[in-house]
Amino acid sequence: MTTGTHSSITADAPGYLPAVCTAPTITAPETTLSNIALLSGDVNDDALVNITDATTIGVFFGKTGPDLQADINRDQEVDILDLILVTINFGQGPQVWSCQE
Repeated sequence: MTTGTHSSITADAPGYLPAVCTAPTITAPETTLSNIALLSGDVNDDALVNITDATTIGVFFGKTGPDLQADINRDQEVDILDLILVTINFGQGPQVWSCQE
């Protein structure tokens, strides 16, 4: 990234809601950003935790193996623990991230 003010920076990971920092200032040689804990449960990566995510857990419930989309906690099994991660954040969308203090 170039130095100066940017429109936004997004932190994201598969199965998690994105966190967006608006108008961060990037300085040289490095910029420190505050930590963010991403919210889990976005199985289909549409930036919402909703019935589609819960339904996907239901479709894959009981399946085992690597790289299962609905295996949010990456333990190679779609189970009640994955459903709990959807339930905890049900109705949530992208997070606002205050990345610079």
